[in-house]
Amino acid sequence: MDTTKIFQLTLSKDTLVEFNFSEDYKVVFVNKKNYPQYLEQLLHLSNLMKDDFTWVGIPDKQMLKRRFESFNSSVQLFYYNDLPIGWTWGNPNFTPLWEITNQPLQENEIYTGGSFLSQKVKKPKGSGTAMYYLTYKKFLYMDGIDCLYAYVDNWNHKSIHLLKKIGFTNFNFIKE
Repeated sequence: MDTTKIFQLTLSKDTLVEFNFSEDYKVVFVNKKNYPQYLEQLLHLSNLMKDDFTWVGIPDKQMLKRRFESFNSSVQLFYYNDLPIGWTWGNPNFTPLWEITNQPLQENEIYTGGSFLSQKVKKPKGSGTAMYYLTYKKFLYMDGIDCLYAYVDNWNHKSIHLLKKIGFTNFNFIKE
């Protein structure tokens, strides 16, 4: 990984910027214990990704199973009016592809990322901020978690803007 072409960021409870959003949004935590009951929603989001862009890494059923069962990944599903329209992934290790551990983290830290919000679904203005805030806040307030890490490619200006808007700050956490 070329760290000169990415932003490395961190979020703590002290830096999280508070927002209030409509109750039409909700977030559901999914991990290896409960993912089978959310498989339909997860695959629906994968299909929305395919509608939005072409990318070899869009998770199918087998990839989702590996992410949860073999690599202990979790995901915050983001809903608007009870329909899943986005997600943010997390892992107790730095796992940029969600299937390979690049670097272990401390027990109170989580690597987060892989955020996706469908561009094809009708939703209110500000839904991107709502999704970033609600999904990352839910990871941050999990039992025993004090710190989130994320990285973003330099070209992804929208994601960089949203992460900084909710309180992420620059911090080089990737060990080379």
